[in-house]
Amino acid sequence: MYGALAVYYFAPPGVNALSYKARIYGHYWLERAGSQEVRLNYESTMHYDDYKVGDGRGNLANRQGIRLGEPGVKVLGVIEPLEVGRQQKGERESMARQRERLPLIRASKTGYSMLRPKQGTAIRILQLAQEKGLRTHDEVLSLLADTYRLYEQLEAMLVTVGRRMGTGAPLETLRALLAAEEACPMGQAVWVHMQQRWGVSLEEIDTLFQEAARLAGAGEKPVSYLTSLLSKQVHYQQGPKKRQQHYQQIDFRCLSLTQLKAMRIPEATNERIRRAVDAIMQHNRAAQHALDRWFIRPKEVKALVGGRGELISAYLREHQQEIERHHREFQLTEKYNDKPFSITEQVHLPEYPTEGQAVMIDH
Repeated sequence: MYGALAVYYFAPPGVNALSYKARIYGHYWLERAGSQEVRLNYESTMHYDDYKVGDGRGNLANRQGIRLGEPGVKVLGVIEPLEVGRQQKGERESMARQRERLPLIRASKTGYSMLRPKQGTAIRILQLAQEKGLRTHDEVLSLLADTYRLYEQLEAMLVTVGRRMGTGAPLETLRALLAAEEACPMGQAVWVHMQQRWGVSLEEIDTLFQEAARLAGAGEKPVSYLTSLLSKQVHYQQGPKKRQQHYQQIDFRCLSLTQLKAMRIPEATNERIRRAVDAIMQHNRAAQHALDRWFIRPKEVKALVGGRGELISAYLREHQQEIERHHREFQLTEKYNDKPFSITEQVHLPEYPTEGQAVMIDH
C-alpha cells in the first residue's frame, strides 16, 4: 500500500513504477543479481502491485507524481539522477530535432530574410498587424515569436497544476483554476479557514483590529499592539513561576516578622503561624499560674501574627497531634482563653527568631 501511494504522489512520470518501488523499498535486486538477497527481493517484487490507487468511482488512477511541484516536495534523492538524466536526454533529443527541422539560412546582404508565408497565413498576419497597429511584417513576426515563448513559459508553469487537477491542455487547466476560484474565492477560502480553525469570522477579526488600532499608540499597527499585549500576558503568567523558584531558595525561618508579613505567599504565612504557636507554647511552659496559660486556636494566632483564617486552621489541623499533646500536658481547654484582656498583652513574638539571623530580601 505504501508503494502504491508513493508512486501516485511522488514518482516522476518518466520513471518506471516498478523501478521506483524497488528503490524506495531498498530492494536493489537489479544491481545485486545472483545473490540470496536477490531471490528474497524478487519474491517481494511479486507483491508490489497488490494495491492500486483508485479514483473513487471504481477506476484505477494511472497517473503518478501528482504532488510533485508543490512547495517543499522534492524528487526522492535516489530517484533524482534518473529523472535528471531523462530530462537531459529529452532536451538533447528536442534540440537535435529542432536542428533537423530548421532550414539553413544564408547570410543576406540586405539584412532581410526570404520568408514566404502562404496566402492564408499572410492574411492572418495582416489582420493581426491591423489589430495591433503594427506597420511592418517584421514587427508582427517578432510579436508572434515573443508571444509563443511566453506561452511556453505559462504552459510549463501549468503542467504541474494540471497533473494535480487531472486536466490536460493548459487552457483546460486555466478554466479549472478559474472555476475553482469562482466556486470558492480567495476571500471566502480565508473565511472558511478562519471559521474552521479558530471559530471566528472575518467581521469579528476586523472589529478586533479596529479596537486595537483605536487603543494603539500613534503610528503603531494593530498587529504590533496585539503582539505586545500577548507578550505582557506571557510575562504575567510566567511571573508566579519565577517568584516561586525564587522563594524556594529562601529559608523563611531566618526572616524577620516584618519581612514575612510583606511576602504575600503561603510559605511566609505558615512561618508566621509556626512562630505564633511556638510562642504560645513557650509562654504556657513558663507560666507560674494555670490561669495565665492559653488554649491554642485560630483566633489567638491571628491576633498575634495576622493571616487568613483558612490558612491558620489548615496549619493547626496539620499539627493537631503536637498541639493536642501540649493541651493535655497542661489540661488546657478553650475556657482558659476567657480572659478580660487580649493574648497580645501576655505573649510577645521577637522580630527575629534568633538574634542576627535575618536575611534581607530584595522585592
